[in-house]
Amino acid sequence: MALLLRYELESRTASAVTYRWGTDQGELTWTVTLDPSDPETPPTGDGDPRTRGKVAGRVALRAIREGDWPTRGAIQS
Repeated sequence: MALLLRYELESRTASAVTYRWGTDQGELTWTVTLDPSDPETPPTGDGDPRTRGKVAGRVALRAIREGDWPTRGAIQS
């Protein structure tokens, strides 16, 4: 089964980074919020918890690699 998820930065503060995500660019219906000061804190938000975790993991990995939070992206598998 193919998977295509898209995400887009919604807000960013010192204590939280929030992304909207979904399966279609026009339908980013769920959110995921990460704690930028503690990567061990589980992400919170909407949608399926496993899929939300996949989005959070990819966003966090990109932030580490690129040195800043990505503004948007996609996950394809």
